[in-house]
Amino acid sequence: MKILFKNKSISWFEFLPSWVMYLPVAVYCLYLSIRYKHWALPLIANPGIALSGMVGEEKSAVFKQLGTKGKAKVEPYIVCIKQIDLKLDHYLAQLEGANLSFPVVAKPDIGCRGAGVKLINSPEQLHAYINNYPNHQQFLLQKKADWPHEAGIFYVRFPNQELGFILSITLKILPTIIGDGINSIQQLIEQDPRAQHLTHLYFPALSQRLPEILPKGEILELVFTGNHCRGAIFKDGNQFITDQLNLAMNEILLDMDGFYYGRLDIKFKDLDSLQKGENFSILEINGASSEAAHIWDSNGTFFPAIKMLCQQYKILYQIGDLHRRNGYPLPSLKHLLIAWKKERALVQDYQQLY
Repeated sequence: MKILFKNKSISWFEFLPSWVMYLPVAVYCLYLSIRYKHWALPLIANPGIALSGMVGEEKSAVFKQLGTKGKAKVEPYIVCIKQIDLKLDHYLAQLEGANLSFPVVAKPDIGCRGAGVKLINSPEQLHAYINNYPNHQQFLLQKKADWPHEAGIFYVRFPNQELGFILSITLKILPTIIGDGINSIQQLIEQDPRAQHLTHLYFPALSQRLPEILPKGEILELVFTGNHCRGAIFKDGNQFITDQLNLAMNEILLDMDGFYYGRLDIKFKDLDSLQKGENFSILEINGASSEAAHIWDSNGTFFPAIKMLCQQYKILYQIGDLHRRNGYPLPSLKHLLIAWKKERALVQDYQQLY
């Protein structure tokens, strides 16, 4: 899947502080709260997920809401819990019992933006991950997907409509450098038209390897997770939305209890298969905190990006309002703050994993 930088390798607003992007969105949400007479409507947009997936939801709990077809599409995983008295053999036995083998992807059950996600290639790496993981907290060990490409598919369904639709597709590309046998990894990054602007992301993650000279032709991925904030490249894939792909998403998500709004992070074989709704697997399902991430395409522009973010929240309020009319209770501010504080503390703890 070739990357085409039509005009520029990076946009001026891609890595601005989040408050710059979300300040106008926050003002718009204030307006929506007044219009719909409650601020918490987005938190009941997905009744089947705690706080709609805005904050603090467990990935494993979201997976449990899937029906038979959806569960069959999820990359196999196990749920583990960090306990001081549990030895490595316990976790290895869990993997063996689920017919999983290395490499696996370790990820926190509660977390966001790729925090704490690591590729685990050996028992030794798993042991190190577990040792640094917060006590008494759950994490997932998931099969590393075989499909080569990744995308985020943003799906919406209004409760008064039979079918949902794909609002956005984001193609997620892991940036790479290619060795020339002369320059170091640091020099290759500094020479790359995009990576040179993101050294604050790549250098810390590759700090031990920066002086290394890559052999000629060797390819090095600069990041593992498909998260924009960690340096992955996001491209607008809306041109690949098809009726067949919409049908495939509806077959999975209409059978998911209480899900109306969010993004599926998937791996897929190729663009032809994606458009046919075939040959893909699900890595994660994100709820109300999801973004239509195609806005971070380097060829995108600022005001359409803000407009899309505002449109997302308008949809959240509309769905939440329909659920309120159907009797769903609204959560309290206290409930939201407790979940937010817990997630924030955990994400800080996950820094020990790197």
